[in-house]
Amino acid sequence: MSAHAPGHLAEFAAGRALGHPLTGDENLSLGREPGVPEVRAEGRALFERAGVVLDHTGAVRALIHPVPDPGRHAESVLTGPERLASAA
Repeated sequence: MSAHAPGHLAEFAAGRALGHPLTGDENLSLGREPGVPEVRAEGRALFERAGVVLDHTGAVRALIHPVPDPGRHAESVLTGPERLASAA
């Protein structure tokens, strides 16, 4: 999810051959609900890098922040469900 417009994100995803769409949240409502931290840049609010783990009902199960190593962001988010499963 990003604070950018959906059209901008489609171009970004296509240019990097991500293989999946990105979700635009221009008004920051989706990211604010689970408490994703924000930062101001160039006069506008943006999300800080974070990961949100949802369960099958859509309930927030984990907010992963900060993300100290952006190169391992996906790995850190994917271990969230494993940690939740082992705690159950």
